[in-house]
Amino acid sequence: MHVIFVYVLIGLVYKIESLTFCDDQKCVCLNKNEGLKISCSSHSTVLAANYTLSDNVTTLDLSRNNLTRIQRPLVSDTLIELLLNSNQIEEIANDTLRLPSLKILDLSHNNLKFIHKDTFSQINNLECLNLTNNKFNAFGNINFYYLKKLQEIVFDDNNIGPSLENHSLFEGGLQLTKEIQSISLRNVNLTANNKHVFLDAREHLKKLILSHNNMTDFIDLPDKLVYLDLSSNPIKRIPRDVFIFTTDLSVLKLNNILIEEVQGFAFFYLCSLHHLELEKNRNLKQFSPLAWGRVIVKDQIDLFVNNLTLRGSNLTSLDVKMAGIFKKIKRVDLRDNPWICDCRIAWLQEIEIPEELMDFRCSSPSNLFNRRIHEVNSTEFICEEEKISEESNPIITIAIYCILLTFAVLMMYFFIFSAKPFLYRQLPLEFPRTP
Repeated sequence: MHVIFVYVLIGLVYKIESLTFCDDQKCVCLNKNEGLKISCSSHSTVLAANYTLSDNVTTLDLSRNNLTRIQRPLVSDTLIELLLNSNQIEEIANDTLRLPSLKILDLSHNNLKFIHKDTFSQINNLECLNLTNNKFNAFGNINFYYLKKLQEIVFDDNNIGPSLENHSLFEGGLQLTKEIQSISLRNVNLTANNKHVFLDAREHLKKLILSHNNMTDFIDLPDKLVYLDLSSNPIKRIPRDVFIFTTDLSVLKLNNILIEEVQGFAFFYLCSLHHLELEKNRNLKQFSPLAWGRVIVKDQIDLFVNNLTLRGSNLTSLDVKMAGIFKKIKRVDLRDNPWICDCRIAWLQEIEIPEELMDFRCSSPSNLFNRRIHEVNSTEFICEEEKISEESNPIITIAIYCILLTFAVLMMYFFIFSAKPFLYRQLPLEFPRTP
């Protein structure tokens, strides 16, 4: 009897020790061709038991579980993706992440203020790290020394911008690899005081997001950039030479900044640009037809832009010289601008614009207010000068007629009254007598 009890006890212990996430009915486990995907999101007791990971697990989702710390080791030779986002994690103990195959780690929306130096020591194949919306405010509390294969890092919504004025993301700072290809520093209180902050990554960095910061100027841009987002910064001008080395740039977002004008040659060096966003620039009133350095575009080789948006700016008119450029762009968004519908923008009716983007309307004159520009009759596009000319022509004609008539009367008066004494002086005083 005692022997049977011992065997039963051993069996129970073994079952507890071998309990996996998939044994819990609240976890969803999907068998994929590439491995096993386990979703235990919104399962608050998920780490209460001593779960183990199956041998073929590739994805583990532990998000939204109100976890405050990770203390028990997560051990797997096959796990590729670990999602710990949207918890209350304040600490990840050393030697907790024993995941040599891990490539994606999401720690966003937690309460992390620091990460121990050796936290990443056993995930040195990591390629993507998301630290969005934590409590980091100083670089002394984090180090990426072990992440030599990291390709993408997201630091959004952390107050680390001031630290970048005196520290480096790379050597001598966070030890971030110089071969990183994507960095996102959205809303981190970054200024442009340290213009060389990304200089060490100029040969490899391809994607850079710096939106919603306090940058009043451009920084030195890495040479190999393909994607750049500087939206929602108090930038007032686009220097002509800022893109001189970024000839590979394909996507440029300059939404909601403080520029008043897009000057000539602003995008001259961007020979690979195919997507340009200039939305919600409420101060933007002028767009030079020489922004690309030329107004005559012969074919698509001269201009790669497929998508241009000027929506929600303060443009009232565009130079007709831009017609050639607009005809080469597949998708142009001109909505929500205060267009003055006169003869200067009549040419916009000739541009082929997708149906969903054709709802750009007249702001003035009053008789055309809120009319869709493509629905206005071409004869209604009248400039103020033409109106004045049309209205004043009869008046001018009458005025000229009156002036000429007055001049004729005066001349007659002069001839009659001024010429009379002269005639009298020419007449003889006595008539000659007849013999």
